[in-house]
Amino acid sequence: MRFTELKIDPTSLANSLAEIKSKYATSRHKEPWTDYVAGYIWKRLREAPERYVEYGPYWWAVKAALAAKGFEIGTETDQIVMPEYSYQAADGSLDVDLCLAAGEQFKEMYCDSYFADTRDFALTANGDAWTLFDDDLEVQALARWS
Repeated sequence: MRFTELKIDPTSLANSLAEIKSKYATSRHKEPWTDYVAGYIWKRLREAPERYVEYGPYWWAVKAALAAKGFEIGTETDQIVMPEYSYQAADGSLDVDLCLAAGEQFKEMYCDSYFADTRDFALTANGDAWTLFDDDLEVQALARWS
């Protein structure tokens, strides 16, 4: 199966990230952008773990980026979707900045375009649905409501 849909072009994402970091540099925040965004996402997910679905197919990259910044959520991943919807640095390691930026960009589009709690996404040109489900976050969400 070839995933072609909902992809964020790496070049435009890198340009957008450079602009975001430039604006961030003039803000009152003292910590690096990546640390700030990772902390913000972590806090948001601790308050409402079910909102991980807002990151769509970029969730697995966001989850890996959070882990790289010391925010462990669990070990579940999607070995097929993760490589398709994540970004690597020149050395082949996970590009944490781009993964967080892509996740936030997708989340913004999700909030504008999808019904809340949507977890089915068409990732192929023929519209085949892929369902996002992360047991690690689902368990946290259930515990929150119990």
